[in-house]
Amino acid sequence: MPENQSNKKIISADRQTSLSNLFFFYLMLIVTFSFVATGGYFIVQKISRYRQDIRQLKADFPAEQKQELKVRVLEGKEFVDWVSSYPDESLNKQLTSLIKRYGSLLESANLPSGEKFLLLPKRIKDSLDYANLNSVIKIVVFNSLLKPVYIPDFTDSSASSLRYKSLISKMISSAVIREASHRPDHITHYSNYEKTEYAAIFPVNNIDFWVLAVYSGNDRQKALQELVLDSLSRVKFEDNEYFIVNTVGGDALLTRSIWDKKPKNILSGNDENWKAIFRQEVNLAKTPGGGFITYTWSRKESEPRSEKISYFTGISQWNWIIGTGKHTNAILPLLDQQKKALRADIRNDVLSRLLFMLSIYLLIYFIGRYISKRLQTNLQLFDMFFSKAAHSSQRIDEDSLHFREFETLARSANLMIEEREKMRAILSEQQSRLRNIIDSVPDMIFFKDTNSRFQGCNKAFERFINRKESEIIGMTEYDLFSPAQSEIYLASDKHLLLTGEPVRTKEWTPLKDGHSLLFDTLKTTYRDDDGNILGIIAISRDVTEMEETRQRLLMAKDKAEESDRLKTAFLANMSHEIRTPMNAIIGFSDLLTDEDLTKEEKADFVEKIKLSGENLMNLINDIIDIAKIEAGQLKIIESPCNVDSLLNDLHGTFTEIKNQQRKQTIDLLLNIEHQEKEIITITDPLRLQQVITNLLGNALKFTDHGRIEFGYMIDDGFLKFYVRDTGIGIPESKQDLLFQRFTQVDASTTRKFGGTGLGLAISKNIVELLGGTIWLESDPGLGSTFFFTIPYKPSDKINSKTRKSLNEYDWSEHTIMVAEDIDENYMLLEAAFRRTGVKMIHARDGLAAVNEAKNNDAIDLILMDIQLPVMTGYEAIHNILLVKPEIPIISYTAYALPNEREKSLSAGCVDYVTKPMKAEILIPLVNKYLKPGIPEESQAEDESIS
Repeated sequence: MPENQSNKKIISADRQTSLSNLFFFYLMLIVTFSFVATGGYFIVQKISRYRQDIRQLKADFPAEQKQELKVRVLEGKEFVDWVSSYPDESLNKQLTSLIKRYGSLLESANLPSGEKFLLLPKRIKDSLDYANLNSVIKIVVFNSLLKPVYIPDFTDSSASSLRYKSLISKMISSAVIREASHRPDHITHYSNYEKTEYAAIFPVNNIDFWVLAVYSGNDRQKALQELVLDSLSRVKFEDNEYFIVNTVGGDALLTRSIWDKKPKNILSGNDENWKAIFRQEVNLAKTPGGGFITYTWSRKESEPRSEKISYFTGISQWNWIIGTGKHTNAILPLLDQQKKALRADIRNDVLSRLLFMLSIYLLIYFIGRYISKRLQTNLQLFDMFFSKAAHSSQRIDEDSLHFREFETLARSANLMIEEREKMRAILSEQQSRLRNIIDSVPDMIFFKDTNSRFQGCNKAFERFINRKESEIIGMTEYDLFSPAQSEIYLASDKHLLLTGEPVRTKEWTPLKDGHSLLFDTLKTTYRDDDGNILGIIAISRDVTEMEETRQRLLMAKDKAEESDRLKTAFLANMSHEIRTPMNAIIGFSDLLTDEDLTKEEKADFVEKIKLSGENLMNLINDIIDIAKIEAGQLKIIESPCNVDSLLNDLHGTFTEIKNQQRKQTIDLLLNIEHQEKEIITITDPLRLQQVITNLLGNALKFTDHGRIEFGYMIDDGFLKFYVRDTGIGIPESKQDLLFQRFTQVDASTTRKFGGTGLGLAISKNIVELLGGTIWLESDPGLGSTFFFTIPYKPSDKINSKTRKSLNEYDWSEHTIMVAEDIDENYMLLEAAFRRTGVKMIHARDGLAAVNEAKNNDAIDLILMDIQLPVMTGYEAIHNILLVKPEIPIISYTAYALPNEREKSLSAGCVDYVTKPMKAEILIPLVNKYLKPGIPEESQAEDESIS
């Protein structure tokens, strides 16, 4: 009981205490405790850090000093390495340094100028004597008349003295002095090609004096060593330490910063301590990278010894040992300085922090008092509001509150009921919006509980199941799908509920009408705020069309890759096939220039050039035919055709070709089974001839001996043609490739037989355009037989036109203009038309052709090339026909692709002929338009022109 009464008294006292006063009291209590604790902790940490830093300083400071020694020695060694690696630059630099040093000495002496001044003060002369004593670099001083003021002792007649005198004389020659006088602020250097002489000259006091530094001799290394020793002897570190240089043989070159020109030998002396130190130096010089040693040494010879630590390393190219050191008793004052600086830093830091904390404490005190008063005022307003809230609608005056939190609290109290109603309305709207979004999704969405019973779905799932959502709720998979499907779906549900990991499946679902759909389904769980699984949500999408599209794309990709491979092989083969006849044309054309050729050899070469040209033209025609086939522009022009006559002509042609190819061991047989009158049918004679020519050409190519037989027979309304050979045959696995574009049975680069792989593909298309079919029968090694059919359309008429001789054409009263930018093509036409007597005009570009046609009324016909400079052929045709629409223009071009003939005729041309030119085709065609009143007997080649 007494304890309960005590607690009640405390609670009562708390209730009577103001919240603002409690806030201020506890705030200051917490701040005071925090500041005291923080300050004490900071002081303890600083003291601990000071002791730790002192320990670390004692441990690290000697190591830092040793590292500094190593850096000094390695820098000195790098200087020696640089001097030995770049002797020319080093010697020139040393000469420059000496000249400037003694030039400054002369300037500071304020010597009188004058031509008669020949004697230097004793202190300057002693300095120069010391510099020249035992040094290979000599210093010389001349007055303004180039008379010696100071010159080293060269009284002996040694070769060395003579060389130095010669070099000095060379440097004070008029040419050198004149050049140096033009640049008084510049040091003039000299060195000979053999690198045995180096010199530098510099004027002092406006050429009152000339200071000259010279070196002459073969021992350039000695000069470099003197340079190094002179430089190192001048180095004094901040702790009055210096470089030490000894030779491996024991000569003390540099000791206590003194360069001894006549060095003592340590090993021959009496100082055993020095000998012991030197032995350790030698060991360190042999060690890669050098090392440290500790020994006793005196700063000066008059001082006692003290402990010293040094770092030494070797200079192998000169057999030197270089090092430097530091007396350990010199380190202690530095360490004490570090300790004093550290203590002062800590003391200042502590004082500044204490002052800062005191300032912050006072600031918090005044801010706390201010906030406490404002807080008391705000709380009184809330006390009045809640005391009257039960029976009054009084609002809190938000403008009279001082704190944003109280203002927010007051606004919340005033609008609590209103906000609650708004939240209800918003919640209802969001539920409706979410439902509309789910129903508008085209994918099927459905929900299940943890027992896999449906809890809802969207409109898409309703349409698929053909049931309303209200009917579906509470059902299982077995109520909607087949048992087999249900087992699969339930298994995925169990896996999802067991692992909690989303499940994605693709499954073909059979429908009642017999076909199936592919659904991509994603199932995942939804949970409450505590992470407990409440059920399953699934989205299922019909991806049947997407899968079918993917399969079609894969097939198209494979087909495109195969087509690309075939075209690549075709282009490689085409390059070979084009270059082969071109090689013959160019080669035999070059041979025709040989004046020693006989008439028979020239005729043979011309025949070979013509044959190669025809082969090349056939190849180009095949390419054009393929282009026409791909563009759907290959046309059939039907007319009566004497089949027997056509086959007899081919028999004669290929008999000649067989003999030219030296295949006399092959028998070429023509077999025509019927014994009646000649067979005449309506078809395209040129295309029929092209197909049989391709088949005979292949048979002759792939047959080395035996026979080739061809012929035809009448079979059920069709003419059935065949070509049979005893050649290499075709494997059955390769037969399907024969009639495809760009393919050959052997497409390798090592294949024995040439060809483009276009002939049979063209033949197949021509036969199908003629209304027939083509196939083959073949056994490898035994030969092949190709068959094709065309419809038999009997006819009694046949074209029997005869060709007029080219010498019978007379165009002497006519003028032809040829628009051609290639002179050789014009010369070819000129030679072909020479026998007709026609007058010819040459226009080398489209603009010239237009101007000539406008100004010359004598022109009866124009041969127009399409590809012309300045103005194209089509532009020229348009401009000419605007002025002279009656003049006939024939398109004469190398363009032979599909629609090119129609394009020329649409532009206004009366006809179209392709290059290369054949006189027997071109002359009758031109005659047709020059003499339209005279019927031409032979226009049978019109189709071949196009």
